[in-house]
Amino acid sequence: MDVIRGALHLNVLLALSSDGATAAWIFSFPLAGVLYVVPIFAGRRLKDVPCLKTFYAPACWGLLVGIAVAVGDLVLDPAIVCFAGFLFARMFVSCYLGDIRDAQLDAKAGVLTGALLLGRRGSIRMLEVWQALTVAGWLLAVLVGWVPVFGLALLVPTAVGYFFYRCFIDGRGESELVLELYDLELLLLAPSLWIAIAI
Repeated sequence: MDVIRGALHLNVLLALSSDGATAAWIFSFPLAGVLYVVPIFAGRRLKDVPCLKTFYAPACWGLLVGIAVAVGDLVLDPAIVCFAGFLFARMFVSCYLGDIRDAQLDAKAGVLTGALLLGRRGSIRMLEVWQALTVAGWLLAVLVGWVPVFGLALLVPTAVGYFFYRCFIDGRGESELVLELYDLELLLLAPSLWIAIAI
């Protein structure tokens, strides 16, 4: 709880020291979390909208790209837009694996997710297609020049993520540990780009 409170204080201080547009971006991430759980429409929450969780959580993480652009005073170019899309696609898999793991808990709580709607077998089929399309889309973005060629380095952590995804799906190893290791992909994105640029 102290860590969350400290992060919130840091978020507020950063926002207060920024201009209006940047402050709005900084507040967007915690605000998206609050909006998901508080009653909005006649006592209903966004959390109660069927299957919204499947897309909402990865979209919220994508807000961090907007925050980085605003705080870093960057120009929103095609490479950044493509990266935001790529990050959403990879976060979608991470969040969806959590939904597969938590299917029984979500069912008891009355939260309908994509994992519950499609079932385990349908979810795995969808995720395989999703990941193939993600890689194909990233390669296309590089091919047409929207993303510099060193952007191909991001496919290295994606391969690491896919390895742990298969471990989770195939039941190899303890599921909680495998899901934690899956998120290594997200931690490796920045150093992979840095190494590619340095080379």
